[in-house]
This record gives sequence, C-alpha cells and structure tokens, in this order.
Amino acid sequence: MPSHDGSGTHLRFAKFPKQAAKECFKVANACFCTRQRRRAFACLPKQMHSSRRHQNSNRKKEIMDTAKAALKRLRDGNRRFVADVRNPDNASSHARRSEIAAGQEPFAIILGCSDSRVPAELVFDQGLGDLFVIRVAGNIVAPSQVGSVEFAADRYRTKLVVVLGHSQCGAILATLDELKRPSENQSRNLKSIVDRIRPSIETLMETELKHDHDALVHQSVRANIRASVNHLRHGSEILENLIQNEGLLVVGAEYSLETGEVEFFDGLPAGIQD
Repeated sequence: MPSHDGSGTHLRFAKFPKQAAKECFKVANACFCTRQRRRAFACLPKQMHSSRRHQNSNRKKEIMDTAKAALKRLRDGNRRFVADVRNPDNASSHARRSEIAAGQEPFAIILGCSDSRVPAELVFDQGLGDLFVIRVAGNIVAPSQVGSVEFAADRYRTKLVVVLGHSQCGAILATLDELKRPSENQSRNLKSIVDRIRPSIETLMETELKHDHDALVHQSVRANIRASVNHLRHGSEILENLIQNEGLLVVGAEYSLETGEVEFFDGLPAGIQD
C-alpha cells in the first residue's frame, strides 16, 4: 500500500499488485486537492497510466464505431430508396407514434436544403424518430442552424451530422446569377442566404469553370457543402468539443435529383469509401 511522506502532499508507491494500484487510484482521486491529486496520479505505476490510455482508446473506438454504424445505416437506406425497395419497418404507424411520443433518440442529424424534392427521411428510407432534420435553403449554416445541431448532438448524444446538399440547388443558382448580374431590388432576407453562399463559390467564377455552366454549378454545390461542414466543425465550441472528445462525426454529402443517389464525399472516416 502507499506510504505518506509526512508533508501531506505526496504519495510514494512501491511495487504492489494491480488491485492495490486501483485502490490507490480511487483514494488519490477522491481525497486530495487538485495539486495533491496531480502528484498522486504522477506516482501511479506506469501500467496504471497505460491501462487508462487503453480504456480511453477503446472508448474512442466504440464511439467511432457508433458513428460509422449510423453512416452505414444512411447509406443502406439510400440504396433501398434508389432501388425503390422500402423497409416496411419504417412505415408510420400508431404503435410507432406512441413509442416515440415520450422522447426521441435520432441516430443522425441531417442539415439539408429545404428543396421539396429532397426529404431526408425518404431519401435515406428512415422512419419516424430516426433523424433529426434541419432544413434551410442552400443548406447554409447560420447561428440558428448551429444551435439546432448543438442541441441535438448534446441532448441526444447523436454521433453523426450530415450536411446534405443536392444537384441543381436553387439557392446556388440564385447566388451564381447574383454574382453575374447583381440585383438592386433583392430582398434583405434572400440576400442573407446569398451572402452566406457567396464566399464559397465566388472564387470559382474566376476559373475556367465560368465557361462550363454545368461544371460550375456542380462544383459550386460541393464548395457550399464543404463550407457548411467546415463551419460546423470549427464554428462552435460545443461541437468542437464533441468532435474532439465524444467522437462526433460531421460529413458532407450530395443528393442527385436525377438518380436519387447520395454521394458522401467530405469527412469520411479512414477505410470508408463511397
């Protein structure tokens, strides 16, 4: 067992069994002030520190596995949607409504465009209570959207956030038109959306893409998705902490109006290819 050195601030540890080390860890953690606790922890056998690192590593792996499982669930659902084969368990029913009336446990957060052709629950073939969906024109990220993602990620411990843009996005087309032919009569509200999108795509207007409208639109959609993903990753202390310490995964994806397929292209974990 540990011996006291008489100063009241330090513990000396000799060689002792692992069980004794665990007991000493409990004592150090519970009975000392902050300075003393740091000193006591520093005296713990190396194998104790190694064990804690191993536990933390296992926990991070479990959390990442949760995020990967959520991502797989979305991808599998989209494949069913494209194949026009729906999961009957996702059908709305009185039993399901009753089941989730008392609370929700969404497995993914979707920040998507408000376009009527891109309903996330249908695109990913999910049911009531499965997804926490935030929709806004151009899938932009403003304070209210950040707050909504923070709320869901923190309250429901949801480990996956998807920024879902789509081909031929009207907000992107409007922004490109504004860059080409500035309007003097644009409403302030619409302008606020355009101004959110503008920084991510105006540099593309200075490249060879300006001569290829379809390519310009496609790359603009993707650039805007990346900008929203980046804003969520780095524009919120809460989300940064959840990403760093709780395994929150933020990825970008594009839905094709033409094929119904969702391509995940930004932020995929290593070893996962779309």
